Amino acid sequence: MGKRVAGWVWIVAGVVAVVISAVLLPRGGVASLLAALCLSAGVAVAVFGVTVLVRAEGEALRTAVTPDDVRRRARRSMWAIVVMAFLVPVLAAVSVVTTVLSGAALSPANVVFVIGGALALAGGIVLAIELSRSRRGDPDPVQPGIAAPPEGDVWVVVARRDIGAMLLYAASFVGFALLLGFTSLRLIVLLLDSAPAAWVVVVLLMAALVVAGGWWVWRRFPAVSVNPGLGLIRAGGRELTASEVSSARLTVASMVPGGPRTLFLTLEGPQGFRAPLLLRRGGRLAMTEVERGAALSLTRAASIRLPHAPEDPKGRFSRYSHPGYVDAAQAASVIEKPPHDGEELPVPPV
Repeated sequence: MGKRVAGWVWIVAGVVAVVISAVLLPRGGVASLLAALCLSAGVAVAVFGVTVLVRAEGEALRTAVTPDDVRRRARRSMWAIVVMAFLVPVLAAVSVVTTVLSGAALSPANVVFVIGGALALAGGIVLAIELSRSRRGDPDPVQPGIAAPPEGDVWVVVARRDIGAMLLYAASFVGFALLLGFTSLRLIVLLLDSAPAAWVVVVLLMAALVVAGGWWVWRRFPAVSVNPGLGLIRAGGRELTASEVSSARLTVASMVPGGPRTLFLTLEGPQGFRAPLLLRRGGRLAMTEVERGAALSLTRAASIRLPHAPEDPKGRFSRYSHPGYVDAAQAASVIEKPPHDGEELPVPPV
């Protein structure tokens, strides 16, 4: 039996144990005690099975040879991670359902877990759909085509807002926010136990955090348009000339280690100007020939240099003090021919 099959066997066994425990828990007496022990064991077995499955898919991904094989195995790894993420809120909901069936009153902790689990499930479903959608597309050509940029006062949208790409672009910050949210659950429960009226404060606080987080991600990944004829670039509500673009940073994101890469080249300018260009989405090209030609024309006209610290005026240590940044030639190169999965990047990934 392979590790992948063994992982699914453990998962199914754990889920069956949880379901049986949920049925026996409300009966009371020794049956309830045994059901509670079986419930804990079932959760542990299911989590162990998912861990085995994720490791098996990771090993298979590292041994993949062809690009199609890499994409197929990376998709399997992604769904294994999705199963692990969904397992916790689902099992938490099962424990709450057993409490309801037993006739006991729901504690604030139960209510918080129900709300948090529902939000986690809804968000996970949306994330899975968006990430799955962002991987679609035709196979890449051997040599990406580049169309001549339009002349005159013509704006070309070179980067659109994509939910899956936005979450990958801000993955580290989203992960920190989720970790902060889970660690705050206990504090919320204690607050509700001490003051029933705190429900209003908790709901308003959670709503404010969701709105602020969504606004932050939306602002961090604006739609980007360029006007090659006039040498202008627009990101969000700001507009700069090509000569004002002073630096470029290459960012790499991947759902699973070794899986298909999502590449961003962020053009930066004065006063915090940022224009992220999505070059590859899930290993596939994200720009059309016209969009790539327009972005390449503006990048070649920009004044891109490696940033440097005041203590290093000649920029000898820029590669170390500002990781991920590329020079003008490298920026034009990654737009002209975005590196394939497994192909060496001009700078170490960040």
